[in-house]
Amino acid sequence: MSDQNLSEAQRWLQQVKHDFEVAQWSAKGGFWSHVCFMAQQAGEKALKAFLYAQGERNVVGHALLVLVRRCARHQASFEDLESLCRKLDKFYVLDEGGSG
Repeated sequence: MSDQNLSEAQRWLQQVKHDFEVAQWSAKGGFWSHVCFMAQQAGEKALKAFLYAQGERNVVGHALLVLVRRCARHQASFEDLESLCRKLDKFYVLDEGGSG
């Protein structure tokens, strides 16, 4: 992995930490829709960090399901997360067919 990829992975992980903290504060206030949204955001950024750490470049997109399938190409255990990613995606993006 290049230094640039490592730096990018670390940058994404710092944002995951921030998003998780925002989710925790939102939960304390009872802002459940914000908790769900921030959970999706944290998941997206964590998956992107993993992909950068694997040496990938140009990791774009917001759909967790697409990202987790990409992660599974590097480590098969990510396949176990597909159903959870599908659920979290509903709090941010349309399904792959664009129908909602």
